[in-house]
Amino acid sequence: MTKFIELLSVFFNTILKGLGRIFGVIQWQEPKWFAATKLWSLSRVDTIRQKPIIGLAALLAIVVISAGSWFGYHWWQARPKPVTVDFTVTAPERADLE
Repeated sequence: MTKFIELLSVFFNTILKGLGRIFGVIQWQEPKWFAATKLWSLSRVDTIRQKPIIGLAALLAIVVISAGSWFGYHWWQARPKPVTVDFTVTAPERADLE
């Protein structure tokens, strides 16, 4: 198994080096909104660690909303379907007036 992982590593490194030679070095910088989102989520995690009751309440709210959505969707799908009527109309033939 270790030999297989080693071969995969060599294979992907070779592909990445080849792509690097074709396209050059690509550098990525995270957008500002991503950094802000990361800070916001980390502050929420700190709050949950300090006050676990808030985390449990949030988890309970997520479970209740998810269950309500699931049951609501199945209720909506199980509603009675409307009765439809199909009919056709044929054009009358041309009348001979003369």
